[in-house]
Amino acid sequence: MKQVSLLTSLFSTVIHLSLSISESDTLQAFHDDLDFISVHETLLQDFRTAIEGLRGRQSLENQIEHITKAKASPLIDQKALTNVAIFFG
Repeated sequence: MKQVSLLTSLFSTVIHLSLSISESDTLQAFHDDLDFISVHETLLQDFRTAIEGLRGRQSLENQIEHITKAKASPLIDQKALTNVAIFFG
């Protein structure tokens, strides 16, 4: 994760130095893409931590069920998400 952040900073600095103001749309698109990648890497890491306790090789369905229970269970107590209890209650 730190490597991605460091690379992001490095690329951002290089691009800021080499691009003119007229190319700011390209720069913004680049930053948006990096944000998209960063969010997905964070989600993957979060999902991996949810299944660390599983022993042996598990089917994809079993992994999904375990991740859903680990990550969705705390949502049941959220006032805005009361309908989640119907599916995971």
